[in-house]
Amino acid sequence: MIGELISHYRITGELGSGAMGVVYKAEDTPLDRNICMVHEIGEANGQIFLVMGYIDGPELGAKGLCVDTRRG
Repeated sequence: MIGELISHYRITGELGSGAMGVVYKAEDTPLDRNICMVHEIGEANGQIFLVMGYIDGPELGAKGLCVDTRRG
């Protein structure tokens, strides 16, 4: 998926994946910017997507701010 377009968002990297799907980092090509909030929920080429903000920094799990409830 890296380098592909979904609607007008270019996938620039994979941030992580799990049982519920894959999270990608992307850029808004018409506005030439990184995504910084929820911009769109849509469907393109049979794939449902959600575009939301990316904040650079340490993973929340590394700071104890995120708990993975799947791990008993």
